[in-house]
Amino acid sequence: METLTDVQARLAAMACPFCGERSLELRMQCDVHGEACVFVAMCESCSLQYLVDRNAPPSAEGASVTQLTCPRCGGPHCRLTFRCAVASRECRYEILCDSCPVDGAPASSVM
Repeated sequence: METLTDVQARLAAMACPFCGERSLELRMQCDVHGEACVFVAMCESCSLQYLVDRNAPPSAEGASVTQLTCPRCGGPHCRLTFRCAVASRECRYEILCDSCPVDGAPASSVM
């Protein structure tokens, strides 16, 4: 699991997938009907919020990027990315495979 500082650094380098501005900020949200607090990435420009998952995919934990293999095709041309998506309103790690011809869909994601 990454530290909050790591996640903040990743978000600072990312553009909001909705408005394209580089203004994502990590926040803790504790007003969820008595549930445990959650972390969200909030865009300061458009106010959209994305639930943040700080867990790397199980097959990627402890592996260097050169050791990752695609869980779908077994190919060695994978990369670990941290992305936010408008449709799911989530930020999470995904393993992307350059060998799979699957319309840019992640080979694996956690949530």
